[in-house]
Amino acid sequence: MRLLKRQVAGWLAVALSTLIACFWAVWGIIENFHEGWFYDSFLLNVGLMFLQYLSPMIIFLSLTLLAIAFPRIGGMAHALIGITLALVLFGWHHRVAMQLVILPMLLLGILYWYGRPQPRRKAYWMAVGLPMLTLIICGAEPVVRVAGRINNDNLEARVVQGNGVQLVWAPGLATHGGYLA
Repeated sequence: MRLLKRQVAGWLAVALSTLIACFWAVWGIIENFHEGWFYDSFLLNVGLMFLQYLSPMIIFLSLTLLAIAFPRIGGMAHALIGITLALVLFGWHHRVAMQLVILPMLLLGILYWYGRPQPRRKAYWMAVGLPMLTLIICGAEPVVRVAGRINNDNLEARVVQGNGVQLVWAPGLATHGGYLA
């Protein structure tokens, strides 16, 4: 019975971690192609994608893999990172920090500390496979859309009219596209 409880706790931890990593995969890839893909260099765009937009998913995925391999170390890492993030981002007594960062990370830390998902190989596949699949599915349309853009190198302000509205397209930095003013 105790072994079953440990397996349930472990699989619950893996499922919650995977769900969170999938959320960050969706957000990251969509935001990357919404506001991020603006350099002329492919390598700079890919670097920005991984550092700025996909880093939450990568960090969470790494924590999950650590916790599956080494449950006690991974459990402590979840708790420490949750507390550290909350302190750095919000301060200790902030309600949002407690509800959205500290408590979920502490819960995952406890579940990983106690739980043991078996077989581990399936836990690894779930923890890696679902976020990667989510990333590919949610990134397919934006990749096609961004790949079809035409850069005419005209970075001057332009007037855009339509539907009874007149807007000025005011380009930002030469490498950053533009925005509506």
